[in-house]
Amino acid sequence: MLRYFNIATNYIMENIEDKLSIEEIAAHTGISSGYLSRMFKEISGRSIVEYINYTKIEKVKELIATKNKSLREAGEDVGINDQNYLSRMFKKYTKLTVREFKTMKHF
Repeated sequence: MLRYFNIATNYIMENIEDKLSIEEIAAHTGISSGYLSRMFKEISGRSIVEYINYTKIEKVKELIATKNKSLREAGEDVGINDQNYLSRMFKKYTKLTVREFKTMKHF
């Protein structure tokens, strides 16, 4: 099970800029989408969609903090072109606005 989880998480990281589907990840991993979904919940405590979104937001945080990218630029790098949606997602996963995040001592 952990082997499949690692294959799936590596695939997500390598393709973070794409719109990923459970079916696509399952096909790459060689397991059913149902099994993939259950496995993700069991191992990570998150649904696969939550895991993908969380991973995208972590990448956005990294790009803002280390590359000084704007939210729009960082969003484009992870395949999210709707800045309003990205802003709401950022707040949901970090509990901070982008402005609050930028003022923290990450830099």
